[in-house]
Amino acid sequence: MINMEIGVSFLPKIAIDSGILDKYPALVIDKKQKKLSCHIGIIYRKNNPNQENILALSLFL
Repeated sequence: MINMEIGVSFLPKIAIDSGILDKYPALVIDKKQKKLSCHIGIIYRKNNPNQENILALSLFL
C-alpha cells in the first residue's frame, strides 16, 4: 500500500539502514521525526493456569 501511495508505515532503523528499501525510489523516509515508542500490555484471566509464566514473560516487555 505504501508503494501505491495509499498508506504509511513505521519501520525499524535497521530496515532503513540495510538498504532493502532502495528498490523503491518513490518511498519517502522521514528521519526527522522524534523518537517513537510504544507500550505493550498483557491481559490474562486471574485463574489462568499459566499465570506464573505470563508474569515472567511480562518482565521482558
